Amino acid sequence: MNSLPFDIFCSKHSDCEAPISVITEILSENDPLNFEKISNEFEVLGFKKVKDLARATLGKASSMKLCGDSLTLLYGAIEIYSEHLDNLLKSAKSEHQKRNFITTQKICKELLTHTPTDLNVILLNAESFFNCGNYEKCIDCLEIANNINPNCSEVLSNFALVYMKKSENDLAKEYLFKVCTIKPFCVDAWTDYADFLFKTNDLITAELAYERVLSLKPELYKVHNKYGKLLLKLNRIKEAKKHFKIANNCATECPDTLKNLADVYYLIGKFEKAISKYKKALEINPDLINAYFYLGMAHLKVTEFQNAANIFLKALELEPENVSVLRSLAVTYCFQENMLLCVEVYKKCLKLQPEAFNLNLELALIYLHNLQNYQEAVIYLKKCIQLNPNRIDLFKNLFVAYRKSNDHLNASDACMSIGDLYLESDDQENARNAFFCAILLNPRNAFGHWKVGLTMYNLGHLDLALTRYKHAIELKPTLANAYCDIAIIYEEYGISEKAIDYYKMAIQLQQPTHYNACLNLANILYRLNINLNDALTHYEKALEYDNTSVDVYIHMGNIYTELNRSKDALRCFYMAIQHDPHCLEAYMYIGSIQKDSDNFIEAIRAYEFVLKLKPDLPDVYCNLVRCLLTICDWSDYDAHVNKLQEIVNKQLNDDDMLSLLPHDALMFPLSIEVQTKIASKYAKNCVEKLKKSIEGPQQFVHPTSLISSNGNLRIGFVSTNFGKHPITTIMESLSSLYDYQVDIICYSISSNDNIPPWLNLFEGHKDLSQLKFIDAAKVINNDGIHILVDMSGYIKGAQTEIFALRPAPIQVSWLGCPSTSVTTFMDYLITDKICSPPELQHLYTEKWVYTNQTIFVGDHKQKFPNLRQRKVDNTNNIMHQGVYLNGNDVNDLVSVETTYIEVELEESVKSYYRSTFNLPENVVVFCNFSKLYKIDPFTFRMWLNILNNVPNSVLWLLHLSDIAENNLRTFADHLNFDTSRIIFADFIPKYQHLNRIQLADIYLDTHLCNGHIACLDAIWAGVPVITLPGDTYESRVTASQLTTLGIADTIAQNEENYIEIAIQLGLNKLALENIRKNIWEFKMHSDLFDINVYAKDIILILKNMWNN
Repeated sequence: MNSLPFDIFCSKHSDCEAPISVITEILSENDPLNFEKISNEFEVLGFKKVKDLARATLGKASSMKLCGDSLTLLYGAIEIYSEHLDNLLKSAKSEHQKRNFITTQKICKELLTHTPTDLNVILLNAESFFNCGNYEKCIDCLEIANNINPNCSEVLSNFALVYMKKSENDLAKEYLFKVCTIKPFCVDAWTDYADFLFKTNDLITAELAYERVLSLKPELYKVHNKYGKLLLKLNRIKEAKKHFKIANNCATECPDTLKNLADVYYLIGKFEKAISKYKKALEINPDLINAYFYLGMAHLKVTEFQNAANIFLKALELEPENVSVLRSLAVTYCFQENMLLCVEVYKKCLKLQPEAFNLNLELALIYLHNLQNYQEAVIYLKKCIQLNPNRIDLFKNLFVAYRKSNDHLNASDACMSIGDLYLESDDQENARNAFFCAILLNPRNAFGHWKVGLTMYNLGHLDLALTRYKHAIELKPTLANAYCDIAIIYEEYGISEKAIDYYKMAIQLQQPTHYNACLNLANILYRLNINLNDALTHYEKALEYDNTSVDVYIHMGNIYTELNRSKDALRCFYMAIQHDPHCLEAYMYIGSIQKDSDNFIEAIRAYEFVLKLKPDLPDVYCNLVRCLLTICDWSDYDAHVNKLQEIVNKQLNDDDMLSLLPHDALMFPLSIEVQTKIASKYAKNCVEKLKKSIEGPQQFVHPTSLISSNGNLRIGFVSTNFGKHPITTIMESLSSLYDYQVDIICYSISSNDNIPPWLNLFEGHKDLSQLKFIDAAKVINNDGIHILVDMSGYIKGAQTEIFALRPAPIQVSWLGCPSTSVTTFMDYLITDKICSPPELQHLYTEKWVYTNQTIFVGDHKQKFPNLRQRKVDNTNNIMHQGVYLNGNDVNDLVSVETTYIEVELEESVKSYYRSTFNLPENVVVFCNFSKLYKIDPFTFRMWLNILNNVPNSVLWLLHLSDIAENNLRTFADHLNFDTSRIIFADFIPKYQHLNRIQLADIYLDTHLCNGHIACLDAIWAGVPVITLPGDTYESRVTASQLTTLGIADTIAQNEENYIEIAIQLGLNKLALENIRKNIWEFKMHSDLFDINVYAKDIILILKNMWNN
């Protein structure tokens, strides 16, 4: 037997998954015993599927033991099997032609088990799924076909068809182009590609594709016609005409070509030629409806109205419901002045397309102008307005229709609509004229008077607007919007009480709420600070109407912030972000609240988000840097400081608002000249703010003698915080030094001020926190104050504006302002010679008055008189058990009230050990107990340098937050410093801290801003303090304190000297103990801790100011 049929079988069925039993059945001829025998033979040979037989060698196949010639029998079976598959394929195709697609799919499924790679079967199956609308299954089939033959153009074309149906045009184009690349000379492929590009409006690429087709076969007149139509769409009429003529030359009797040429002539205005070509096209093909339409239109253009009508009627014989033809026929009848037929045909159109705007409008205008049937005109105009409510010409025609029919009320309403449309387009003049027309037609049209008022307001005629609004509510007392608009005018006039009354009336009239009235009333209450809780109530009512208003949430957040309800404020700001995730204002306020609440990480996140979206916000940048400094994040310290200096310098040079407040500027290495400029600019801004908040210049009459006060000097002290600020301990001492020749009044300017009991000892204490600047100044002036003392300076909450109004004849800065105020309204600065050396006088605007001691003294002698010096055990370096917390005066201590610590006496704590505070024994302990934000990289490097040169030493700092502690350790680690030598201590009550700090050996002061109170604590506890004074006031306070104490040996001259002093004391225990001994000896007799002497000195200085 020839092996060729077997070879063909092998190649065709090598992937056939059909069971071998299909061959077994043919060979056994339905004999069960024979079937079993042949099955066993196949099993022995390992033939389980047809593909196993197909892949077998000829020798292996011939080894089968069959009844007769094995190969001959196999050949016969194979012939029968192949015939069976061919019949199945014929059956599938037949079913497909009969559109029995489900049956086709079943047969194809069976076939594919035998011939899984047969492209004919796969493509037939895909086509059946396509015709069923099951495009996903069709794509699955095509994917299989594509894997078998990636370059099969039929498969790629079918892909394109499927994606066309799915409206995935980009994919369809891609597959059509793939066909073109596989068959670059196939005209049909390029034509299909070009046609689809044209259809999907990719005209430029389609043009290139058509050119490719014509380059392959220039005589294709149909392609010339398609290309010409594309060129017409591109308004390239001459080129289109050229291709139509080529098409006409190729096929002179093609009606489509003749029609296309006629279209060109129509477009260029050669209507006679167009008519000729249309007629010739229709002679060849009388069913071209578009040719009839444009032939009729061409007759219209040359005013052959009857010919046009006849042509349109003939077209309607072909398509009786062709609306375009019907409309053109109606227009033709109109030109013939046959209005009855015209209207009849328009109505036929509207039966077919009742929502067609142009048909309704044309019929309306015919009724209005041609037939003067105003009632019908109104009907169709209203329909047009329903379809297109923003067309102003519709309302104008409606107005004409009502006027012509003497319907003045409806004509007035039409004018109102006209006016509203002009208002929407901000055409105030025409809007006003329309509303005037409305009230002329209907003088009692309250809405008309109100709307005239609106236009008058928008044009800036507030008095005329007010008149109209009031007339409107006379006509309609319940017109809530008019009340709201009256309130707006009164608000602009500054008549706030009337504005509030009218807003409330608007709200009362319109329930459940009048959004604008609620919003505006809340805004005015908030702006005037009249009643913030009422403002909140009305904002909440506004939210009932629109709970997505970001502005409302922002305003509410600001009010909650002012009411010190931070949680509620944050909730509002986060709601604003929920409705506008990119609301930078909300993020900025969140940052501010979190910063003020010491939640610096959250503040940093908020500020960084803002700067990511808008990097050019200097206020946000400065706040971010301030927060980073607070948590000791110095990762980009130099870059941050450099940019901050650039911002400050630019704002100073451009005379812009400052992003860095004077108080915050102290934390950065800025020169004293720059800090002075910052203070000057801040003061200038305060004055400008003040001028905007008051009407006209204010001039107070000042007392010129003590006669009106019975010979007493009346001194006023102004502070943001009499309750907690450390400097107010001095004020407490003043209360105990009552001078019958002096009256003292304390003015609180912050609602946060926790009033201490000692303040009641003064003649008067007044809360000015809820008053405007001008009103607060009036209270002070009415009190007859001779000298007004500012204890706040430029810290947060300070009200420099009060002093700018000069309510007192002499105004003095003391303690609150650490440098010059740079103003003309502050006369004196109480300072000392160390903090303010004479060579810096030229930078100050105030006259200086020096105290006899440091400007910053301590009250420790009063409050902690019995603090005992520790006795150091040479081996354990501990305080002995017998050293008690303040000796026998513990009960006296508890009775002493303090303004800045909580006294929580733990009776069980009687002695202090280093181990108690995680300090190693037998080491030198350097310490600093200032808040960590005062530390800068320069200072911290000096400290680590010192520790590196003093073996067996540690650095003891105050723990404020885990993140700050981690940042300090990371910074030290980057300098290869053993971070286990940095130890942190928690906050504890003051009396415990004074005992604890004695466990330290040396106190290292911060450079940019000294420790002040923290240094006084260390000195009172007998710990030597090393300081490096700078150029600024706040960097020289510790030097001033040490000078007053009489121990200047630890005042460094420069960085090297600072490090040298610290190293020497760390290495020389004898020198260290000598300084300790001197501190304990000097402090009890020094003015540094004599608060009474200091208080008397201050009173004497103030008296001398008046006397001079």
